[in-house]
Amino acid sequence: MTDDSTGESRPVRPAEPAGRRPNETQAAGAGAAASSAGAPAGSVSAGSAFSLDHAHRLLGTVPFARWWGFRAVALGDGSASVLLPAAPHLIRPGGVLHGSCYEVVADVAMWLAIMTRIGEEQMAVTIEMKTNFLRGTAGDITGTATVVTVGRRVVFGTALMTDAAGREVAYSTLTYIRPGPAAEPAG
Repeated sequence: MTDDSTGESRPVRPAEPAGRRPNETQAAGAGAAASSAGAPAGSVSAGSAFSLDHAHRLLGTVPFARWWGFRAVALGDGSASVLLPAAPHLIRPGGVLHGSCYEVVADVAMWLAIMTRIGEEQMAVTIEMKTNFLRGTAGDITGTATVVTVGRRVVFGTALMTDAAGREVAYSTLTYIRPGPAAEPAG
């Protein structure tokens, strides 16, 4: 996966399932690789036209995303990396980012990763999340989420958060639910 803030390539953990490589989308303006299925340039998977440019626009229009200051830095087929810049109001006593910072960056990265598979779906929401905090940091963190499975309504995935030096700081598992068809009125 390529980080558009540094231009460096670095491995994505956890590893992709055997036999599947992400179709990565480069930073806005740098173009995108087409999938082996022949997806058009700028798309992430054959079923989705969700691009890094689209992720930037979406994060810029969602009020909570603007407040946190998220920045999408990379997308792949079923994966997304989101940067959360450290800020004084996010630091807890002890001089490290509050635990919610690690979780919210994982959650937003998974939300975007899901959209690389199914297209824009603003109403997909988290129904379960478990986070293991591995070490504290006072600096920027990047969450890289990977979709493990997409069902008819439920999506499961993982997210790894790293600090600016690439050290692992937290790991999450996430389960999302997608909206179903509107229920018919009773009676």
